[in-house]
Amino acid sequence: MAKNDFKAFAVDDNANVLSQEDYENLDALISGFHSGIARSEQLNKVWRQSSVIAAMLGDFITTETGDDVTDDGDLNKLLKSWLAALLNYSEKTLDSRYLNVDKNLSDVQNKNSARVNLGLGNVATLNTGTTAGTAAAGNDSRIVNAVQRGGDTMTGDLTLRNLFVNGTGFVEKRGVSATVDGMNSTNGFRIIGNGNLFADIYHSERVGQNHFMAFHVANGGADGWFEFRNDGQFFANNYLHAGEAILATDGNVSGSIWGGWLRDWLLNSNDPTVNAVNRGAIDARLNWYRDGGQLDGRIQWGALLGVANAGAGAVGTYGLLYNQTGHDINPGDVIPGGQLRWASAGERQAWAPSDGAWRALGTANANKGYDGDEVTLYVRIS
Repeated sequence: MAKNDFKAFAVDDNANVLSQEDYENLDALISGFHSGIARSEQLNKVWRQSSVIAAMLGDFITTETGDDVTDDGDLNKLLKSWLAALLNYSEKTLDSRYLNVDKNLSDVQNKNSARVNLGLGNVATLNTGTTAGTAAAGNDSRIVNAVQRGGDTMTGDLTLRNLFVNGTGFVEKRGVSATVDGMNSTNGFRIIGNGNLFADIYHSERVGQNHFMAFHVANGGADGWFEFRNDGQFFANNYLHAGEAILATDGNVSGSIWGGWLRDWLLNSNDPTVNAVNRGAIDARLNWYRDGGQLDGRIQWGALLGVANAGAGAVGTYGLLYNQTGHDINPGDVIPGGQLRWASAGERQAWAPSDGAWRALGTANANKGYDGDEVTLYVRIS
């Protein structure tokens, strides 16, 4: 066992030493002892102060190095033992709390936490390389062949889980296909369903005719085609539906107001006017004629039946009327009803027909008091 020659002096509980309070108030503590009588308790205190520290350091050296600490005055030997003791103590006790520079951070206990605290991600633990699980070195094909942020063109397919586009501009799809059968097309968007089902949105141009936005809904052969043309027209290749109403491709219309198809209603309606026309009671249409020329308008037989059922003096009806205008009337003249009176072939009546406009179909003299010459046939036109 290593030896320590430096011993603590006067450390017994009953040692003859000055109290700590008296020692701190001792004048000699500052100026030292002067000539005269030395008091033992004062000197014992001074000697114990230095001896205890010396003994403690000696014990520390012997414990940590195993060297003897001898009182032989060899200061260099004592210093070497002291430094060795410090080094040994640090390796045993302090190294677990502090990093050793010679270990280059290998003595870090929780490396994951240390990496997070340094702001380093998982890539800090990866080797550089060109394969999965490595960090790219710069010449990696994963970087060299990647689509760049600006001014680049992607030649392969792109698969996205979700796509969100912000901004006030348009999302443009370009690329007009070569003209085929007089059509130029720009494909836009395709939505894939189950099996062979899908829907397309695209733009097409019929060269020299029109262009349109189109929808194509593929249904295994029974496809739907819808065109919104540049002149505002809309085209579809099958029925158009508006609620319960249907416009068929042959022009027929179905709706609740008809109780089904309009054609069926016209053919089977209980309305006598509709039946007379549509069941062939009169097949020919009646035309208006004036001054040897045919007018553009036509009167269907149903309209004539409506006039026939109207009362006397109604628009479209005829009347034998007496001229009270005071001037002669010629065929085609339009006379207010208030200037005419109902008449027979030879005399007039006292009351006027319904007010409105009446067109003369013959001649009538001015009112001269002669029966017959003032009467002709009129038709009410308004």
